[in-house]
Amino acid sequence: FFLPDWIIERKNDDDSGKEIQIFAETLANQTLHHWRKTILREMGFIHLADREPNRVRPRVLFFDRMLEWRRRWLNANATLALLSGHFQDRLEIVTVERIPTNAREQIRLFGEADIVIAPHGAHFANAIYMPPNSLVVEIKLMCKTGDNREIWHQKAL
Repeated sequence: FFLPDWIIERKNDDDSGKEIQIFAETLANQTLHHWRKTILREMGFIHLADREPNRVRPRVLFFDRMLEWRRRWLNANATLALLSGHFQDRLEIVTVERIPTNAREQIRLFGEADIVIAPHGAHFANAIYMPPNSLVVEIKLMCKTGDNREIWHQKAL
């Protein structure tokens, strides 16, 4: 996200630039929030446009990538069992093995989620449709073999 230079320029009397930085971040968040609401409304997701995260029983989108052949999340089932066992009835967990290819379905899926837990990937671009102040947990771990080849083993720690 790029901001015009005039937004982030420093005032002469402000040594730290914090006030300008906070203003720029606030403006960026407001712009992003406005853009999100506009897109959701135009696509017919009016009920998602003004949605706030559910703090009583949050909806968790748990994408385990088990149907994928690469960059698999090796202990996804154990993580899900731990999450379900620990939080029991306090979370509504929606498990997805594959992100839909239909853009409308992707928007609905992420727009209805308060928390997304998923392995690293391009699907996180859809996080823009999540309500403000929602949470994203990205699972990512890259390991190197003895001959310095990179292999992907994704595990929740």
